[in-house]
Amino acid sequence: MTRKLFFLFLLLASFVARAQAQTETLRVWGHDFEMTADGTTVTHLTVSENDVVNYTGFSLSIVVPKGIHIAQVRSGREYVDDIALNVDRATTTHTIACNMPQDDLIKVISYSTLNQDFYPDDIDGNPVDEIFTIGLTADPTMLNGEYEVKIVECKFAFAEGGASQPQEPVVMKMTVTGGVDGRTINCTLGEDGVGTLCLPFDAQLPENLQAFTCVDVAGGQVVTEMQTSIPARTPLLVTGLPGTYSFTGLPEGEETSCTSGLLTGVMLDTEISEGYVLQKLDKVAFYRIDPARPVTVPAYKCFLRFNGTAMALGLEEVLTALKEALSDGHDSETLYDLHGRRAKRTDAPGVYIKNNRKIIAPRGN
Repeated sequence: MTRKLFFLFLLLASFVARAQAQTETLRVWGHDFEMTADGTTVTHLTVSENDVVNYTGFSLSIVVPKGIHIAQVRSGREYVDDIALNVDRATTTHTIACNMPQDDLIKVISYSTLNQDFYPDDIDGNPVDEIFTIGLTADPTMLNGEYEVKIVECKFAFAEGGASQPQEPVVMKMTVTGGVDGRTINCTLGEDGVGTLCLPFDAQLPENLQAFTCVDVAGGQVVTEMQTSIPARTPLLVTGLPGTYSFTGLPEGEETSCTSGLLTGVMLDTEISEGYVLQKLDKVAFYRIDPARPVTVPAYKCFLRFNGTAMALGLEEVLTALKEALSDGHDSETLYDLHGRRAKRTDAPGVYIKNNRKIIAPRGN
């Protein structure tokens, strides 16, 4: 972050710090938009606000997919970020700046050096909704398709020193064309909320979905290790709320199967005559295959390789944790670990459940 931008953030923070109490919430929005993934075509995202409360400055963040960048425009002999306030609303003392502290996050800040309000209308008295526009470009390597763009952490500062309540996130749809066609793979979990998955590309874990590698068998139960993402070509046991989860990416490698721990994932429908497959008979478990009755494992699913005589290998620990952590009987404001026990986030790094949502506590908390 440049010294100038750092100073701007400090100045707006001082406005907020002077507030004795939070005041009215102002509402911003943006429209769905399209991007051409060629690295050069600039698309301008417009952010608007139409409440009647006057304000002197604001700060917000825009969450974007990786591959989106702030466009650059020439200003004299230099190139600067393509961001501009609406000319009808800003006074000569208002300024705006932005930067990308992360490759999926844009931070924007605007304020008046003389603590003047933005105009709510143009010179003829007509209301003006637009606050600012920002130019964006998309890398040629981006996958074609639809993405979510979010405006978050939006606050307005007032001349008397107060600040608006933080606004709820605003979600826009961004459609990318001209990039790379990827493959979309769906994973559907039934009412039991358990399945297997092996993707040919890296992916993030969606809300309400957990992923595990299967590393051992002990006491007739499968021993698992939780994952914080979905690595490419890694067979996984997945649990979560019933529904269909979609993943899109570019396949890596050409192998038709891959093994990690006890699980083997397949990229094509594959007939097998030994090992264990996930089923629900009297309970959900991995059941041993009868060699005389081969089964077909669907593409992007997994089976378990284990030289044992047990008819079934249980998943009680994972299933109990899922049911307890996501059950309606839990207090929505209480934090639970994946064994269904009450927990504090600082107890240990790991994954916790609060209000039916997954919370990851990283190392060092």
